[in-house]
Amino acid sequence: EDLKTVLGNNVFDFPKSLELMLDILKLIPNKNALILDFFAGSGTTGQAVLELNKEDGGHRRFILCTNNENNICTDVTYPRLKTVITGIRPDGTKYSDGLPANLYYFKTDFIEDQANTEQARYNLVEKVDALLCIAEDVMEEVERNDYSSHFINGDKHLFIYNDYYNETKFDEFKQRVLSAEGQKIVYVYASDNNIDETLIE
Repeated sequence: EDLKTVLGNNVFDFPKSLELMLDILKLIPNKNALILDFFAGSGTTGQAVLELNKEDGGHRRFILCTNNENNICTDVTYPRLKTVITGIRPDGTKYSDGLPANLYYFKTDFIEDQANTEQARYNLVEKVDALLCIAEDVMEEVERNDYSSHFINGDKHLFIYNDYYNETKFDEFKQRVLSAEGQKIVYVYASDNNIDETLIE
């Protein structure tokens, strides 16, 4: 019934009880806890975290993992959490006044195995932008090309150079870093974990 109230239809059999999850979360004294549900279904755990934060002023966060079997993530989990946060159901009707929160989703993927270890490392580097954004709390994309990216949060800039060294590409990247104003965080891919310091002096 809780899920039907949020989404307006019956789209998932046997979701966890929202009240039960609230009772379980209340047993955790840390109001800044990070809650992990590594076998998420309809998103009850996420909704419970949001509701409890509203109730007691906590700053809990959650990570929900799912294999998206039968499109449960795209059809149920994500729409449910988006509805709880925005207060607007997928059909445009009002559910509530909403809750203050942010919601991001990430898709996992397989990296093709390579006989060349260096190429395998580079293939992984291409995929880590989103993780660096989370680590540095800088999410808004300003620019991305095939060898670098630039994200911003207020006056905080995150630059990532994720290619083998190429003088032309690196000079262009360096100019973008130099032209930005504010705090700058720069990640540069290095195959052997060493960077020529003259490049970034």
